[in-house]
Amino acid sequence: MMLADPQVRHREMIVTIDDPTRGKQRTLGMPITLSDTPGGIRKPPATFGEHTDEVLAEIGKFRETGVV
Repeated sequence: MMLADPQVRHREMIVTIDDPTRGKQRTLGMPITLSDTPGGIRKPPATFGEHTDEVLAEIGKFRETGVV
């Protein structure tokens, strides 16, 4: 199992985040880390459809024309 892999554990690739709607969640951390800019997980993954309206607004007026 990937979560038990010694290399995954050593590199701290699985992190626990606090999701406001789902509680504590384990998720994949940063797969690549750089010494000067290591990065990190700042927020939980989006829920299904969370950004639909934003995306559609950027690519056109599909909702107004009934396409979506």
